[in-house]
This record gives sequence, structure tokens and C-alpha cells, in this order.
Amino acid sequence: MRDACAEAAGWPDDSLIVRVNLSAEEIVSEHTVDVVRTSLLASGLAPHRLCLEVTEWAATDDIDRSEIVMRGLKELGVELTLEDFGTGGSSLAGLRRLPIDSLKIDPSLVGDLGGDDDDESVGFVRLITSLADALALAVVGQGVQTEAQADVLRLLGCASAQGDLFGRTAPPADLLAMMT
Repeated sequence: MRDACAEAAGWPDDSLIVRVNLSAEEIVSEHTVDVVRTSLLASGLAPHRLCLEVTEWAATDDIDRSEIVMRGLKELGVELTLEDFGTGGSSLAGLRRLPIDSLKIDPSLVGDLGGDDDDESVGFVRLITSLADALALAVVGQGVQTEAQADVLRLLGCASAQGDLFGRTAPPADLLAMMT
């Protein structure tokens, strides 16, 4: 957390957001909010430039504790994303309790889009984008590999996507070189 915040604080474009994954243990830990607060203060990174991502399964496994930690994180001003959405089986009531800003559609649902047999995946993605819209959440398609997948996501109301089609994961130094 400290390294990610410090790295992002040095980026030349202060509109860029750093995304950090939280583990199942971190999303229920009483120490997580303090670790994030300390990391933000030490780095000087503005809280709105930090997005913490947690899998649907991890956030809903102990939803009472996750809700407490996530509310503490929201009070700091960070963004929260529920990733790998669509495979964890969270309830709508549970989902409404979590103070999240966005949903990231699981790559397994995106992978079949644009293919010959994508009817079921289209239905699931349409359902997720409708749900996100009803809850005023942003939605991101994960694992986009092809233009056809990106096109179907756009048609289904998914305005953001990530995956190898757009660029591969790179070390911070390489990303910094691209930004300058």
C-alpha cells in the first residue's frame, strides 16, 4: 500500500488513479483503514487518486465486517471497486450494503462475448450493467482480449473496459515512460 501510494504521488498527471487489490484478510482487518490512512499521509497522495479493489467473494464472505472496513475506507475518500463480479453469488441486499463505486465484470463472463455462442454471456453482462445502472455504479469489463468483446460491452452499456486489448500490465517505470 505504501509503495503504491508513493509511486502514484510521483506521477506527473495528478488525474491518474492507482488501483490496489485488497485480500480477503485485509477487507475484514481492523488495521486496514489505518494502513491506508498512514500510506496516504506519508505519500501525500490525494485519497481520490486511490482505488481499492476487492473480489466479490472476499467482500461478501463476512459482509458485516467488510461493510465496517469499507465504510471506514470511504470516509478517507478513496474509491472502492468490487471486482470479478458475477461469479461470487452476492445477494442484492448484501450488495446494497457495501459502499462501492463500481463493479468489474468477471473475465469469465467477458471471454465469451463476440463469439458464436455468446447468448448466455450477453444475458449475464446485460443483467450486471442494468444492476450497476440501477445502483448508480460504474461498470468495467475485465479481461477484454478482442475488439468484438469491446464492441459487445459498449452495446450493453459498459463504458469502461480493461484487458490485453488495451495494454498489458507493466512495471511502474515503463508506465511512467509512457506518461511523459
